[in-house]
Amino acid sequence: MITRSIKDRVIQQAISQVLMPIFEPGFSDNSFGFRPGRNGHQAVKQVQRIIKEGRRFAVDVDLQIFRSPESRSVDDAPER
Repeated sequence: MITRSIKDRVIQQAISQVLMPIFEPGFSDNSFGFRPGRNGHQAVKQVQRIIKEGRRFAVDVDLQIFRSPESRSVDDAPER
């Protein structure tokens, strides 16, 4: 059991090291979730800075609803 989890982790890390440099540059500077060197505290500080600038709108998008066109449509997204 331990061996399997170690192998899984090594494979995950190898895939991450290959894919991260490809996809990371395409992410928005305003994205903080599951990104290297970014965390929730930084996201909160950015929101505080935006509020001080006088902006009053926030957008929260959960892209999980866009998994595949066959599985769900935007109309199926829960209202917030």
